[in-house]
Amino acid sequence: MRTLPKDFSERLIDTDAADSQRREKLREDIRNMIEQKLSRTKRLAMVCGGVLLVIFAICVAFLSGAPAARRVRYLPEFIRIIAVIGGAGCLILGVTMLWLARAGVYHRRKHGQIFLLLSILMVGGLALMFLNEGWSTGDPQLVFIGQFLLVLVGITLLLHLGEQFQLSLMQRFLELEYRIAELSEKIDRTPPTKP
Repeated sequence: MRTLPKDFSERLIDTDAADSQRREKLREDIRNMIEQKLSRTKRLAMVCGGVLLVIFAICVAFLSGAPAARRVRYLPEFIRIIAVIGGAGCLILGVTMLWLARAGVYHRRKHGQIFLLLSILMVGGLALMFLNEGWSTGDPQLVFIGQFLLVLVGITLLLHLGEQFQLSLMQRFLELEYRIAELSEKIDRTPPTKP
């Protein structure tokens, strides 16, 4: 095992002031890790997807509110509620995608949480509607669909938490890497003290 010189602790104490240029580089690396610049292709795909989702939401709103749809009596009420929840979720998701395409930057923490919240609201709402309708009518297929959707919501939540944990670890490792490099550079620069 390698032994440290006797003045190593003193030299470490002398290196407490951090270099501002190195700190700025660390901030930039962390920002690049968390914020992803969207390429032109990704921005175009987000614009197309956002426009399609907004158009779909408008069509759902028009069709569910149309007089012909209100006259259809055999359509269960929960299907209309699903249409409203799905349409509202598609509208919010489409507007969010258009906003991200305009900004050109995807922040893995903030925007990931927005998409997670929207997916939990949309899919979780649908799952609860299927479960409610399946239990009230005794239809096992609707209950299965509701349970399957709830499992998907849980898996999505776990994947998001895993990604956030990974980002935190990567950020912390990057900070430690810069700090070790800074300390080793300063230790090499300081002359050893003579006994």
